Amino acid sequence: MSTKLKISHNKLILVEGADAYWFLIWALKAYSIEDVQVMDFGGNPDLFMFIKTLKNLDNFDLVTSIIIARDAETDHTAAFSSVTAALKNNGLSVPDILFSYKDGNPKIAVMLFPGYDQNGNIENGCLEHLCLKTINDKTIETTQKYLMDVNESHEKLTHEHKSKLHAYLSVKNKFVGSKLGEAANYGAWDWLAPSLIPFKETIENS
Repeated sequence: MSTKLKISHNKLILVEGADAYWFLIWALKAYSIEDVQVMDFGGNPDLFMFIKTLKNLDNFDLVTSIIIARDAETDHTAAFSSVTAALKNNGLSVPDILFSYKDGNPKIAVMLFPGYDQNGNIENGCLEHLCLKTINDKTIETTQKYLMDVNESHEKLTHEHKSKLHAYLSVKNKFVGSKLGEAANYGAWDWLAPSLIPFKETIENS
């Protein structure tokens, strides 16, 4: 891993997995942000070792900010604690709350997908939930009816959010067959959606 990783910018975003990597790559392009580097740290258990390796790379001493982005999954409190533990155990600054920087060298922020609900509370879930919230297309309503029929009459869906997202992509000619990150490149998500504001502002303030 250390032979492949290179730090090319002084602002970094560390993300969980390929989908999040490409989602944020295209988000940066959509927001015309060119001075931030995105890195995939792999699975959540890999974060500690990834940061440890990162600290030994050339140019790490020039890094001024790091954002860590991962899914909240079923417990956003546990997800945040997992990230802060990896930071603390690597001797880096530990943010007190999500979407807010902790001063240090470098300063650190943590973002969890899907972010906030309409009442301003952190939601459990994942990147697919966030993407669904950015869709402004009545086709999604038809997709939902189809999945309800499948769920009630044919097969119990265990990952309904993933089924809904990929069912939507499959019925749009421009997006059919695309993975989440690829769909971002093709314009599937509304980058100006309110649900993306905390992510956009955190990145802009890096």
